[in-house]
Amino acid sequence: MTEDSAPAYTLEELAKLAGVTPRTVRYYIGEGLLPPAVSAGPNSGYTEEHRDRLRLIARLKDAYVPLREIKRRLDGLSDADIDAALADPERGEGTAPSAGATDLWRRLSISDAAELLITDDAYQRERPQVDAALALLRRVLG
Repeated sequence: MTEDSAPAYTLEELAKLAGVTPRTVRYYIGEGLLPPAVSAGPNSGYTEEHRDRLRLIARLKDAYVPLREIKRRLDGLSDADIDAALADPERGEGTAPSAGATDLWRRLSISDAAELLITDDAYQRERPQVDAALALLRRVLG
């Protein structure tokens, strides 16, 4: 976050813009996904950078990236990196690929109570085996 970043939003305003609850914003701060507010107390303030990080978190969550992986990907990204990731739809869900990281996830339904989360790369590579395993699981759990 830049030093001259002035608070632009209250917690409630930031949460509303991001489509989350204030509790979620606090949770993300506690988990290290978002930096703390730039001022403390009841008049705490949040900046455009907070908003952009929340937008990128949402994009990654929509791609079924687990929160632990989201935190790992966001660690060390500058505000400019976040802006570039949000501006470039060709970068998958918004972060530069890191060594060994997979960018896209598939959520495959097994039953009303179960689903399988698998990287798109693994699914494409092992599709016949994954489909066979899904069929077996659906018979057992369905």
